[in-house]
Amino acid sequence: MNIDKPHVTQSQINPHHILSRNSRNLFLCDGKIPKLQKGFKFMLLNIRSLISKLDSLVYLLSNNKIDILCLNETFCDETISNNELYIEGLQIERKDRTRSGGGVAIYISSNVHYVRRKEFEDPDLELICIQLYLPLKKIS
Repeated sequence: MNIDKPHVTQSQINPHHILSRNSRNLFLCDGKIPKLQKGFKFMLLNIRSLISKLDSLVYLLSNNKIDILCLNETFCDETISNNELYIEGLQIERKDRTRSGGGVAIYISSNVHYVRRKEFEDPDLELICIQLYLPLKKIS
């Protein structure tokens, strides 16, 4: 599914459909990601301020079952609590920088068993390492 539609006018934009915007392109999504019959669903998104787009993210996730959602450019710092970033059914792991840039986070479905592996993380890098414990059946 190609969601890149560079020639969309401002009047055609529904704010709940915007994932990202820059000076050249609008990236739109109708809130649905193509469904897979089986498998592990993983998403990576450059969110550019998690706190300001949390409602749009909740809307996107309410229409799609995502097992792991990785975010970069969260623009979070230690003054923002995990409670403020809560999404039902998901656990969050984060590594913050400042409110003006940087930061990464991972939302992990409560159905996925994992352990954060801080021994592999570098304090100078925006990096989160987790070890997943997958079920003993084939994921396809």
